[in-house]
Amino acid sequence: MPGLTRCPPPGLPPRLAPGVAPCLARCLLLSLLLLCLPDTALAQFPSGGRGSGARAEADTTGLPALDYNANRIEFIFADTTMALIGSAELTYGEVELTAGRLRFNTSTHLLTADFLPPAPDIDPETNTYPRLQDEMNVVVGDRMQYDMNTGEGQIWKGRTQYEQGFFDGDLITLNPDRSFELHDGSYTTCDNPNHLHYYLRIGEGKVVPGDKAVVRNVTGYIMGIPVVYLPVYVFSVKQGRQSGFTVPNYGSGVEEGRYLRNLGYYWAPNEFFDLKATADIEAKTGFLLRQRFQYRQDRRIRGSVQGSWRRGFDGETTGWDVAARHRQEVLPGLTIRGQGNFAKSLRYLHSTTRGTDPGLLRSTTRSTFAVDKKFGRNSLNLSTSTSSTTGRPSRPTTTLRFRFGTKAIFKPPRRQTRRGSMPDFSRPRTEIEDRWFHTIMFGFNNTLRNRRKNVRTGPDTTYTGPGTRSLYRHDTIRTFSNAFTLSAPQKIRGWLKIRPQARYTRTWEQDTGPDSEGGWEQKEDHTVGMSVNTTLYGLFQPKIGRLNAIRHVVTPDVNFSQTGGTGGTRVRKTIRFSVNNILQARTEHEGREKKYNLVYVKSSTSYNFQAEDRKFADLRTTVRIPSRRFNVNLSLNHDFYDPETDEFRRPWLDRLTLSASLNLVGPRRDQFGDEFGENQFGGAYGGYDSGFSGGGFGGSSFGGSSFGGSSFGGGGFGSGSGFGDSYGGYGGYGDDRFNQRFAQVKGPWTVRLSHRYSIRRSNPDDEKGFTTSSHEIRATNRFAINDVTDLLRLNNRVTDKWRVQHSINYDYRRKKIVAHSVDLYRPLHCWEFTFRWVPNGINKGFYFRINLIAHPDVKFEQQRRSGDGDDGQNNFF
Repeated sequence: MPGLTRCPPPGLPPRLAPGVAPCLARCLLLSLLLLCLPDTALAQFPSGGRGSGARAEADTTGLPALDYNANRIEFIFADTTMALIGSAELTYGEVELTAGRLRFNTSTHLLTADFLPPAPDIDPETNTYPRLQDEMNVVVGDRMQYDMNTGEGQIWKGRTQYEQGFFDGDLITLNPDRSFELHDGSYTTCDNPNHLHYYLRIGEGKVVPGDKAVVRNVTGYIMGIPVVYLPVYVFSVKQGRQSGFTVPNYGSGVEEGRYLRNLGYYWAPNEFFDLKATADIEAKTGFLLRQRFQYRQDRRIRGSVQGSWRRGFDGETTGWDVAARHRQEVLPGLTIRGQGNFAKSLRYLHSTTRGTDPGLLRSTTRSTFAVDKKFGRNSLNLSTSTSSTTGRPSRPTTTLRFRFGTKAIFKPPRRQTRRGSMPDFSRPRTEIEDRWFHTIMFGFNNTLRNRRKNVRTGPDTTYTGPGTRSLYRHDTIRTFSNAFTLSAPQKIRGWLKIRPQARYTRTWEQDTGPDSEGGWEQKEDHTVGMSVNTTLYGLFQPKIGRLNAIRHVVTPDVNFSQTGGTGGTRVRKTIRFSVNNILQARTEHEGREKKYNLVYVKSSTSYNFQAEDRKFADLRTTVRIPSRRFNVNLSLNHDFYDPETDEFRRPWLDRLTLSASLNLVGPRRDQFGDEFGENQFGGAYGGYDSGFSGGGFGGSSFGGSSFGGSSFGGGGFGSGSGFGDSYGGYGGYGDDRFNQRFAQVKGPWTVRLSHRYSIRRSNPDDEKGFTTSSHEIRATNRFAINDVTDLLRLNNRVTDKWRVQHSINYDYRRKKIVAHSVDLYRPLHCWEFTFRWVPNGINKGFYFRINLIAHPDVKFEQQRRSGDGDDGQNNFF
């Protein structure tokens, strides 16, 4: 009886590109049901052939085997159709098609899968709806049909799931030109088919894989109520970063009033650069324009230009800032790097800083530029830098430096061999002995510097504003110096290390100020000295449990130096003493050894031979207990002299600083409670909405730029390669000052505690004793309430699935809370709820949002900022 066997497929249509699905999912309001076309295709089945048997397997031809199986196989000679009836199964490679009945017309090459009508002779267990499955997706429908000659196919009442979305359509059509058409479909991420919290209905849609998609008559429903309608929309479905409009958000604040933010466009024409430009409209402050341009080419060139500009409704510019970074390897060994940060004022930067971290506020802006050239171990460096407390550009300090790498003066002789001949084995082999003078090292460097010195000349009598202003004169100081170094490290008897060294510096300096003559002044400095150190070991073997050894490493060091010269430099002789201690432990368990550094202790002081009084410097001691989770740092400062008479006495403690920190972080989990790798969080537990360019929660484009700072297409600028983060944040800060990081509450459970305590006293006999100079306590706790209630067996529906993050910075000395914030989060089936309350600080107020988990840009949100303590108005979008 004729049957099907394995034959080469005649030009099969390709499957839908994998990148299409996530792009469509992010375009929730506009496409939504196009993903019901999975990455499978009926086109992957071969054409008909000849064979026999209820189960047939052909010989190997390099193609996947075509297997079919059924309860019975019938062949209808009238229309040359073969039918597989009852638990029909057709497998080709990774693609599997099952149905109650499969029919293949050997004349028209039409393959049909459907559900048999109920009949007495039909077993319900073997009569199933058509189901098409590959390694990535499953599609179920009432009926499927595919023409292997034309490449056309249809799925009636098709249903599928892709990632977090559920898709269905009354009719899905596959065209010969690889495009797909959808008729009367819907999409949702709600997994409760009996009560959908939301869904979108699409009248018609067409998608061309790797190009674009068009949808018509899109209606969004929430709780069965239509809330949005779009007649038509066209968008790109290409893989990787895609250009598109950003999603705006709405809210209010006391300083801004009502605002509409993130109106703009993201442009990514290729893999080498991208541009994002957005605008914020604020009722009280006006327009705020932001842009970020990023570029890179391999590892040789990378950089970014970003800035913001604010203008009031009256046309007056109220603030601006520009930040640029660039790094380029022009040639091997030749590198150019620089950064520039400028602003109208620091007040403007602070007023546009969002979030709860006071560390985003800075007191200066800094700009640098440098050119580095390496010649083996030698290097040439040209650099210029400037810093400003106002944000405005200031005159920079320029430095040109050449460094000659330290080299040995006397090199040991090399063993000579004759080229082009066999070695002479008759000659005795002699070892080359290292002599003491082989370690004599020489090096030098030249430095030319041009810097500005600000000299106060008096008060500004023309200033009539609050406070006072001063007038300054800007003098220029030019310096040229040569420095030569000589050293000869030696090791005596294998345990004593000595290092004699010398340094000679000649400097020419010119001051252009009116108080100087304007000529070049010479100055010579020389330093000679020697350091002696060794390492001592003490080993103890207590054999307590897994602990089998404790080692104490002591490194005493004595360093003598004499400094002198001409040009007013006094001769100074000093000797410095220091002792380093390391306490180590070794454990053994099941034949495996582990070593730990338990405690570091370092003490140092110095003695000045030329000082008239207080020859001994303070004794400084540091103690550090390292650990992955718990760290302790102790700093002690002892004075050798009486504060009133300056007489030498027993050391007394005048300053003490103790710092301790605890850092506990649990496993990362997704919204379903499943653990995943540490690298999937996007960094700092705030990766959900991190990154300005490329989007994420706070600005993803409809074209599908990136999610949480990582591109779906791989290789985007915001991807895990770190291009978007390697240059720090927006406006020259370490982090994006416009990013409020609301998604941090969804990170793993965290306990972070830090404590800093500093005391001092001016007299050991003072009855008041020590006074506290600083005492700060910082804490950040993030946890799921279920973790607490499950432990106490207090499960209830009120606290179920809630997550809490609480951060506080308390100044115990001033009895004042410096910063404080509380974040709440709860998933609401296919939605999620986020709330933040900031009772004080730079962004005092609250934030409220309800959004779809799978599509965060579809949201209801409201924000009220009242940093000055006044109440703001509530607005709900």
